[in-house]
Amino acid sequence: MLHSPADILNHYLVEQGLFTDPVSSSLWPLFVSDLPDDNHIEDDTACVYDTTGIKDGRIMRGGDTVQHFGIMVMVRSVEYSDGFLKAESVRVALDEIDHVSVTIDVAEYSIDNASSAGPVIALGNEEGTGRRKLFTVNALLTISEV
Repeated sequence: MLHSPADILNHYLVEQGLFTDPVSSSLWPLFVSDLPDDNHIEDDTACVYDTTGIKDGRIMRGGDTVQHFGIMVMVRSVEYSDGFLKAESVRVALDEIDHVSVTIDVAEYSIDNASSAGPVIALGNEEGTGRRKLFTVNALLTISEV
């Protein structure tokens, strides 16, 4: 694959309107692999990270390996309820994925399945700020190149 699972999911969540591209809007921007803490970045933001996945064996015909890629979406918000609701909307959106297409540049992918690992996890206050709340949603994705 030319893009990481986190990058592919980032594009999907922006396309679905759950977040915005940080280049074009500052309203709930979604980043990949780095949650910035600059003065020009809004407090209400999120980031998608690649995490440990699961190798799930091989398909009998052809021998292709089935890989479920691990991702984590971290949501940061000043208001607890806003952050929790945004993270919950991500969890719901992930569980509704069923063979959706995502195009990035010239590469096309199918997110065949996404399974959240459980409920939204509230991590408490962000270290060093004491005022912003952190939440995570963990999931496994099955992605194929089209």
